[in-house]
Amino acid sequence: MGKRIRFICFNCNNILLTNLMTLSPQNALLQLLRCWIIEKNDGTGFLRSISQPEIMELCEYARQLHLTHWFGYFLHGKNILPEEHEQYCARGYQVALGVDMRRDADFKLICRKLENAGIDYIPLKGNFLAYSVYPASTLRVRADVDLLLREKDLQRAWQLFRNDGWLDPENGRQHTLHIAPLISPKTNIILELHFNIFRKQKHAPDNADLWSWSTVKSGHLYQLPFEVVFIYLLDSALRDNFQFNGIKLLLDTGLLIGAGADIAKIRQLAAETGLDREVELLFCAFNDFYPEKCQPLNVDQKAADALRRLVLLPPPAKNESHELLLSRDFNGMNAKGKTAFIIKHLFAPKSELVTRYRIKHQLAIPFFYGVDLLRKALIFKQLKHRKTNNSISEFAQAQKNLSDFLKR
Repeated sequence: MGKRIRFICFNCNNILLTNLMTLSPQNALLQLLRCWIIEKNDGTGFLRSISQPEIMELCEYARQLHLTHWFGYFLHGKNILPEEHEQYCARGYQVALGVDMRRDADFKLICRKLENAGIDYIPLKGNFLAYSVYPASTLRVRADVDLLLREKDLQRAWQLFRNDGWLDPENGRQHTLHIAPLISPKTNIILELHFNIFRKQKHAPDNADLWSWSTVKSGHLYQLPFEVVFIYLLDSALRDNFQFNGIKLLLDTGLLIGAGADIAKIRQLAAETGLDREVELLFCAFNDFYPEKCQPLNVDQKAADALRRLVLLPPPAKNESHELLLSRDFNGMNAKGKTAFIIKHLFAPKSELVTRYRIKHQLAIPFFYGVDLLRKALIFKQLKHRKTNNSISEFAQAQKNLSDFLKR
């Protein structure tokens, strides 16, 4: 179905939305997400105004972005979706519900251990957002458990879980923002205990700043202001080059604004942390999604267009992350740089395999390490002959374009 200009006038819970737009699946999804997140309605008014082929194309695009559980939650039983998509989205929500119940149990177990030990903690990312701003925790997919602790409590908390049998796959290796991750021997959930959430920059907040801004919610459970969470999520997405799912950033930040995050405070904090340009780019790139009070200031339109393109592209699968990384960074290097790059990424630390593949037995590591070496070698062979996956190449190029804009 080709793109075309349409005049659409529809009523969502007595709110008249009139737009002159190119109704691509991307634009249609943003309109639907705006109904759900900003306008606080089920979006059926919008969907009834477009054709069945357009709805089917929208559903397929949502599947590529892993949003079928949202469609199942808001639209199941509304007689809006074609039958096959209705069933598929319902199953997607059922799967997400089962995963959420397991993640909820893991999270509450971890919180109970910290409460019993008298250790203050601040949930981060999905384990904060799912319970604070999302209509249902099932809608916020969660993988790991990230917690911010006071620096004085980090080692004690880490040892508490180690004494309870949690695994230390990286032999105590400290990361940039958290100490060595731990893996539950029962459920394989990964626990990351943070001492900071922002990259080290000139004006970046430190652990003491973050705790001074936090407020107690109950017991030893604290929470950060919504404005701090907004900036942190953007900083985290930029740090990862929107590696897996940029649409999640829109959902998170839109819901934070809908829950009361103050735009003026977001801009003030962004200026203090050196992220004011990035905030304005985000508002500009998605001015058809965010509320009117988020109108951008002083924006590089080309950079905003690059950001929009990157966020709305279906992300590669997580098992393709190496190919994505290599596709983005390999071709722009000279011969000497390429050789060093190959050596660095071919011989990644074996300990990373333990986390990536959830390997528990030391005897299995050499086998998986060999498989990983072979897979990377094949990727380099493809790069050499420019035979990379088209979707990965497109996503990698979008990442590079945005990075180039931000560097300038």
